[in-house]
Amino acid sequence: MEEWNSHQQQSIEKFRKSNMKIQALDAKGNPLVGPKISIRQNSLKFPFGNNISKEILYNPTHQRWFTERFTAQHLEMK
Repeated sequence: MEEWNSHQQQSIEKFRKSNMKIQALDAKGNPLVGPKISIRQNSLKFPFGNNISKEILYNPTHQRWFTERFTAQHLEMK
């Protein structure tokens, strides 16, 4: 489990994060000194999903549970 957690953290650092520069300006375009800035992520930029089986097609409760937590899926038709 520790090896998997380490790999997960490395993947997050490599693929899901990036550096950015923010510059706060006044109405005239002059830089503000020491502004307080708050940032909130409104949507995901990458799919977050899981495998599902065909049984989900007949189970509305499971469908709701799944769609509340994931944005992508892979349907296994075995």
